[in-house]
Amino acid sequence: MTSNIEKIYSEALFSLASEQGRADAVNAELALLSKIFESHPDMVKVLNAPTIDGEEKADFIEKVFKGRTSEITYNFIRLITDKKRASYLSAISESFKDRVNDMKNIVEIKVTSASPLNEGARSRLKTALEASYNKSVILEEAVDPEILGGIVVSYGNTLLDGSVKTKLQTMRNQLKNTMA
Repeated sequence: MTSNIEKIYSEALFSLASEQGRADAVNAELALLSKIFESHPDMVKVLNAPTIDGEEKADFIEKVFKGRTSEITYNFIRLITDKKRASYLSAISESFKDRVNDMKNIVEIKVTSASPLNEGARSRLKTALEASYNKSVILEEAVDPEILGGIVVSYGNTLLDGSVKTKLQTMRNQLKNTMA
């Protein structure tokens, strides 16, 4: 779920990046920066530390990011650091990606299966989901042997659970209720 902070920052950045025709490039940079921040949590601590003054943080950001990211992204990192919002970068990045996907009429859907989908099943599922959502679909596949069979599809607040595990649990509960 996106809070107002992530939404406000991502919308402002999206507007600027779109005006300059750089939404895709900024999206890719934000995704990479999110991974960097997640794998180096001390970096976020430094950028949010009240004991480190703004000039030192600006120098640090310049040394690390200047010339390695676009000017838009570099300035954005400086802004969220100045506003003590560096810890929100991953959420801002997700919100920005959602905005780019909306613009391109793309939806990302997570599909969990007991074993990897074969190409035929993947293609049929993607075609059915594209027809259902009337958008291009990017499948994010996960494997969870504990579901035993079938698939679980999740998108936003929608969860379609066609797993064998859930069907067995439902049958078990129905049997319990009829025997009680």
